[in-house]
Amino acid sequence: MALCACGGEPPRHVVSLSPSTTRVAEALGLGDRLESLDPKAPDALDRAFRSGANLAIGSPDVADVGAAFASRGVQVRTFAPEATDEVLSAYTEIASALGKPKAAAALIERVTAEVTKTRGAESPRVALVVSRSPLRFVGGGAFLSKLLGWAGVENVFADQPGVMVALGQDALDARKPDRVVDVPRALLRDAWVDPVGTVRALEGVVTAAD
Repeated sequence: MALCACGGEPPRHVVSLSPSTTRVAEALGLGDRLESLDPKAPDALDRAFRSGANLAIGSPDVADVGAAFASRGVQVRTFAPEATDEVLSAYTEIASALGKPKAAAALIERVTAEVTKTRGAESPRVALVVSRSPLRFVGGGAFLSKLLGWAGVENVFADQPGVMVALGQDALDARKPDRVVDVPRALLRDAWVDPVGTVRALEGVVTAAD
């Protein structure tokens, strides 16, 4: 359930336990509304508690630390969205917790404008390979696929639901992509953290595949 600071309610006191969520808050223009903590620091919990924090956000790899925060009454939310709807929900939840829910839509507008203004005339059809064994491709449900579309690059498997789709070589051959590109798993995972940077990285990977 999304956290909403609506109806005149003050923003929650939020700490970030991961660089990814700190960067997202900054991208939302709300970096000054949260405190970034190193969860491995011995005084991280005490600092958060003394500051009056009632929400900690981070990536799933802080789950163990998150349990300690939860034991002191600090709610913990972790984010690792890959699907477009999950990314939009995560942006909205973080922006709402920081008291500016409309910042999420504003971020998407900025990303879309930044990505589309540098579109080239060419619209290559690309298959993005996440793994070779088994053969898996980026599906149309992935935020990465949405970013590709904004950049004017067609994901040949955009009609396939899901973040990743397992299809054989025959399916790939039938789509006749202009390029077949191996995509690092981290790029799929971290697309939501830096959408514009992700597009630029993809453009470089696609160009290198020529």
